[in-house]
Amino acid sequence: MKTKLSRTSISAFAFMFLAGMAYGYYRYLHRPATFPPNDPKNNAILVHLIIAACAIITVAAIQLYRKRKQLPNIWAAPFSQSALQRLKATFAPGRFTLLYIPRVVVSFLMLVVMLFTPFRSGSLITAGLDPSEPANAWGGPSYLGAAAAHWMDLVIFLYIGGLILNWIMVKRASANKK
Repeated sequence: MKTKLSRTSISAFAFMFLAGMAYGYYRYLHRPATFPPNDPKNNAILVHLIIAACAIITVAAIQLYRKRKQLPNIWAAPFSQSALQRLKATFAPGRFTLLYIPRVVVSFLMLVVMLFTPFRSGSLITAGLDPSEPANAWGGPSYLGAAAAHWMDLVIFLYIGGLILNWIMVKRASANKK
């Protein structure tokens, strides 16, 4: 089963990524003249190695489960046409039930988290060029180490947000067109 991607969702994520790069560049242009010395206590490299190991195990388990059950590609799910339709149905006015307000509030918060991830990813690319940015960053002090640690965190946030949205959004958009 092939996942149909949403141009709107992909465009929104691309826009947020480019906006993040612009923001990171702004931060780079306004960087301090001096940067702090590296303090190894602030790098959290061990924490990120543990997170990476857990992420690898989780991804492998999901892929095995997906293969056995012949499920569609869940990695594309946040960018899918069906996810966008379900999101629109969740926010549709006139669906006032007891769960409407909490569902909309939590959906909005998860949407903010999910849209923050490409923004932050983009900002890391350009702001990270300033030596003071990765000096004491998680995964730092190198640009690549800090970027890898932060991007891994952001991908995890993206998919946790997507999973929570999947649980709380209206299940089928077509059911709401009565």
